[in-house]
Amino acid sequence: MLFLHNGHLGQIMDDVHLQGPFKPVGETDSEFAFCWLLERIVTDPDKWFLMAVDEQLKQVAGFAQIIREYGPANFLFADGETLFVHADRRLQLDTGKVEPPAIFRLDCPDRLAQGLERDCRLSDSGLEQEMLLFASRPLSEEPWQPMVRGELLAVKQGRVLAQLQI
Repeated sequence: MLFLHNGHLGQIMDDVHLQGPFKPVGETDSEFAFCWLLERIVTDPDKWFLMAVDEQLKQVAGFAQIIREYGPANFLFADGETLFVHADRRLQLDTGKVEPPAIFRLDCPDRLAQGLERDCRLSDSGLEQEMLLFASRPLSEEPWQPMVRGELLAVKQGRVLAQLQI
């Protein structure tokens, strides 16, 4: 499993007491949030992987709603099969304010259709693949789309399987 977090979750480590087997190795709010996520939604891995993606998305949404109360909570969580992407808000360098957008998305099929600077072929095989790219800021002149605050995606093999607005 993988967890990436961008933001600062304030007093989360003071307010929340981990009860399960997951303990942070270091002292960051990101590690703590990951352990709390695992404690809340992946208590039984067999049950987690038997859930439909919509149900998994609801579980991740519940977690996202709670940690947003502690501060900017942009994260990517991958369980080895599905990638969950949650956009909240972040410090905007041009305004100095903490606000959306926090995550931008670029859909690869759009790039193929528009003939933009990069393509999605698998090496030199000529085979095309579906792919989504996510970043804190657009990384090129291509049509990166900002995710709205509270948008949560479930992504698998380059496709959005399910989406929630929380």
